[in-house]
Amino acid sequence: VLISMRAGFVSMLMTAPLWNVKTRMVLYREQFNVSVSDLAFLSLLERVIVQHVVADMVRNEGIKGFYKGFVPSVFMSTYGVIQMFCYENINHLLGFK
Repeated sequence: VLISMRAGFVSMLMTAPLWNVKTRMVLYREQFNVSVSDLAFLSLLERVIVQHVVADMVRNEGIKGFYKGFVPSVFMSTYGVIQMFCYENINHLLGFK
């Protein structure tokens, strides 16, 4: 159980900034109603949006902005703890080694 808890904590520590940037990019695109059909232009536009979103987060909120919602995400990662706990106990009850 402890190993699963630590793994969930570390994975959320690493992925929380990525999820925050992704969510802000989606909100940014919706705000300016960005929709294009040219894939090359879309790729360039996405890079510009990522740079703008990251720079805006650092400027206005600092590093802490990347970890907003971290505590709820850690609670959501407890499914791994529950899954491993149940797996081990069911294996023990059924006699598997």
